[in-house]
Amino acid sequence: MVLAVGLAWLLTASCNAGPTYPTLVVTIGDDFNTIPFTPDTVELTAGSAIQWENLSNAYHLLVPDSGELYKPGGISQTPLSPVGGETRDFPASSTAITFGIRGIYHYRCEIHPSMRGVFIVN
Repeated sequence: MVLAVGLAWLLTASCNAGPTYPTLVVTIGDDFNTIPFTPDTVELTAGSAIQWENLSNAYHLLVPDSGELYKPGGISQTPLSPVGGETRDFPASSTAITFGIRGIYHYRCEIHPSMRGVFIVN
């Protein structure tokens, strides 16, 4: 029974599957004065996902850089907690966003303004 269900899922998934892209990971470290987002510039294909992982002991609020607040397909306000520091307003230390529209997207941490990054979506 399990084999039949698994095989049916595999056939359905392979018939409906479009192109797949790897999820790219951006980590957030403790050094807010040098390179807080690693990498701080990411080039990716439209349809790819970026996953942020907060490895620091601080809270971060990812927001679009000024002037890009309403840019379609960009990043929206995204809170990240330190691992084990989840709250109602900062519910997770990791999150992923899929970028479906080509463009250049600048973002920063609202709490730590020197933390900046950019995504180039081809």
